Order: sequence, then C-alpha cells, then structure tokens
Amino acid sequence: MLYGDVQIIEKEIQDHLSELLHKKENIPQDICSRIVAEFSAIKSHVSAEEFHEILQSEGIDVSDQIVDVALQLFSEIGFAAYLQFEGEDFKRYEPLRSDKHHDHFICVKCKKIIEFSNIQLEKLQDSLIFEKGARPLFHKLEVYGVCGECHPASKKVVPITLIPENKTVKLSKIEGGLHLKRRLMDLGFVPNATIKIIKNSYFGPLIVELKDSRLAIGRGEAQNIFIFEE
Repeated sequence: MLYGDVQIIEKEIQDHLSELLHKKENIPQDICSRIVAEFSAIKSHVSAEEFHEILQSEGIDVSDQIVDVALQLFSEIGFAAYLQFEGEDFKRYEPLRSDKHHDHFICVKCKKIIEFSNIQLEKLQDSLIFEKGARPLFHKLEVYGVCGECHPASKKVVPITLIPENKTVKLSKIEGGLHLKRRLMDLGFVPNATIKIIKNSYFGPLIVELKDSRLAIGRGEAQNIFIFEE
C-alpha cells in the first residue's frame, strides 16, 4: 500500500493489533505490543515455532497457544500472510508491510508460491477505498491458479520427429486431415498419451512404444504428431 507517512501508519497498525490481541486473549497490553512489534520486524517467512523462539529470545514469555492465536489473528485481518511450502506440514508467516507490500500466487497443482507486486494495482485498490471515505491500513491478495511449469499451454510443442530415441514424451495434439487424426487416435494417439521413442533414424519410419505396443509411423504422418517438449 502507498501512504504519505509510512511510519505513522505502521504505528497505528501496531497499536490496533495490540488492542485486538489484548481483547481476544486478555493478555497484558505491554506484552501484546511487544508481540506485535517483534512480528513486524520479521524479514522473512517464519513458522509458529520459530516465532515463539524469537519471542523467548527477547524475554517475552508466552505459551505456544498464545503464539498460535496471535498469528491466526494477524492472518485473519490481513496483517500477515501464511504460506505452506511444498513438503512441509506446517505454515510459515510473514508480515504484510504497507511500504513493502507484495501479493502471492499459489499453484493449485505443485503448491509453488510466487510473490509479485504492482504499484498500479496498489494505487487502484487504495483509490477505490478512498472513494468510499475510508482509509486502508493493510490487506492481502492471494491468486490461485496453475503455474507456468504445470500448465500444458506454457510448454513448448514440437513434432515428435524431433525427439531423440529412448525418450518418453506426452502427446499434445495431432494435425492434418480428419482421416489421419482418426486413424492415429484409434492407435492410441490421444492427448496426454505417454509415448516412448524407440527408433528415430531420420530416414525410415518412426518406431514408438504406446500402450505396451510398438508402432511404426511413416515420417510424413509423424510430422503431424506434436508432443510437449520437456
């Protein structure tokens, strides 16, 4: 987010969060302020356990439960973003700062997380809020979709005749006439079919393995078979 005086806004945010945490768990106000301040100072993603260790190292003696409640509260109101990286069974948290804000794209297939930011998008969001007579303090944006590595359309498509022997590929599409398409589909050449290149001499027919069968395809016909290049 973009505001005139970032430091003043950050102080208002921290005071507001401290008050919310105090009301939610009846924790002493000074402890709440210190918890918020320590989280605000974090420069990367941390787990609840790691944040608890940070608090303890600063002499802030609170339970695991209080840490979990605080991080959940920060996430619910948009002051923090939580991410779960591939292969981990716990969440990592990071503060969403008004002066260094970024959003997240999450791939629903591989769970990859991509950070992105756009000053025009931030300005547009703020202007829409200001038009309503309000002032934004913090927010989060999460976009879910399929990343470039997981989306078939992002992969290079090439004729199967360019693939070396002993390589296994996935079928993208078949071009050519309707008769050719039907014949090849009857043989098992359907989208995403797994094909292993057995022989590709660049002169004779292309020999492939498909559904436990070996097939010989003339090079003219094979030029119409397109696969995803890994």
